[in-house]
Amino acid sequence: MAPSLAEHISDWLESESNAAVDALTTSPEESFAAILDYGGAYPDGMDPRDAHGIYLVNLLSLLVSRVPELLANRELKTIPVRKRYIVVNAAITADATVFRDFILGGLRDRSIYIKTLVLDAIVRHPVLRTPTAHAMVKRLLTVKSIAESDYDRRHVEAALETFPTV
Repeated sequence: MAPSLAEHISDWLESESNAAVDALTTSPEESFAAILDYGGAYPDGMDPRDAHGIYLVNLLSLLVSRVPELLANRELKTIPVRKRYIVVNAAITADATVFRDFILGGLRDRSIYIKTLVLDAIVRHPVLRTPTAHAMVKRLLTVKSIAESDYDRRHVEAALETFPTV
C-alpha cells in the first residue's frame, strides 16, 4: 500500500527529503489541505509548535513553489481563518513574484497578525512594494485600532518608509 499524505509529511519532518515533497506534488490540492490539517507524528525532540510554525511552513512553501497554482489564483479569504497565517507565511517564504497579490491580500485581512506579517514582508521584499500596496499600507493608518497602537503603527510606518518616494 502506498504511503498516505500524512506519512509523506511525517517523512519530510524527519528528513526534509525531496522524495517526500515529490510525492506530495502528485496530489497538490490534497497535500495542501493535509499540511494545513497535519496533527500526526512529530520527530523526537521536535516541539509541535515548531513543527507548525517553522517546518510545515517550509514544507508548504516548497509545495507552492513547485505548484504555484495552489496560491497564484486564490484569494486569502478562501483559506480558513485559522490557517491563513501559515499560508501567508509560506507564500512569503517561497519568495516568488507570482504570490504577490495573494500576500498583499493579507493587508485586507481582519487579523492584525496577518497584517503585521505582510507589513514585515514588505520591508524585507522589494517586489511587494507596488503602488497598490503603498495605498493599502497608507490606508491602514486610518484604522483606529492601528493608529492607537504604537506597536502596530510602527509596523505600518516601517513599511511606508521602504516605498520609493514619488
